Amino acid sequence: MPTNPIGETLLEMHYFGALKEHIAEVLGLPNLRILKPTPQREKWLGFDQGFVKSAETGLALEQTLRSFVHDSIRPLTVFRAIFLQFKVVNQRHSRRGAPDGWNVPWYAATISTDKDKDTKISQHETLTRLAQLPNTEVAYACPMLFSLEDVIAPADLSTLRQIDVRSAPNGWLTDESHKIAFQSPTSAAFWCSEPHQAKDFLLAEGLRRLPELNEEQLLIYLEKVRAIIWGRSEPSSKRQDLPSSLFIIAN
Repeated sequence: MPTNPIGETLLEMHYFGALKEHIAEVLGLPNLRILKPTPQREKWLGFDQGFVKSAETGLALEQTLRSFVHDSIRPLTVFRAIFLQFKVVNQRHSRRGAPDGWNVPWYAATISTDKDKDTKISQHETLTRLAQLPNTEVAYACPMLFSLEDVIAPADLSTLRQIDVRSAPNGWLTDESHKIAFQSPTSAAFWCSEPHQAKDFLLAEGLRRLPELNEEQLLIYLEKVRAIIWGRSEPSSKRQDLPSSLFIIAN
């Protein structure tokens, strides 16, 4: 049975300011957009909070993401982003459902794999599709807070475990029961029911590895394309000469 008295909305509120400041420091403020979709729109996008560097704003940006997730329409704009789906972590005092060898208490957050009547896919599948978007990081945010007193103190991002959606086992999509489990608040995360080690997403590290295409890099890529077009270089099916975020249009 759930034991955590802190609801998901309060957890989001608690960490929002600290997340915003940290992400703005790493990505920079110009064109930094914050997305917080309503529950009706969230089911089409999968995430609670999005931090996006993009020329697009608001509902237009949400529609771009929705079109990618549900219609496989790739964006015509380049952006860098992190998307977080918050999950309440409950302390478990029974070994039922725990990986072999674990002791009580252990900790778990339930993954939403129920098919939505409108989208026809689960929240988890929505997030796995979103994670295929170039230049993005998608993670489950699992706060290690377990009493209402914990949200009085200033938010400490070290208590917010962020589990990379891409590390989930293949096939965890719809109508199955799964969770993210921890033996302790600081121990390795595992996807369960059948234990499979998860990957923690380190916020600062992940943000810094999101690429930016500067003018010099763009010229290098264009030179590669020109060499292939004019026969000076053989294209290779195993080599990606252009980043997936770059679109070239000519008439």
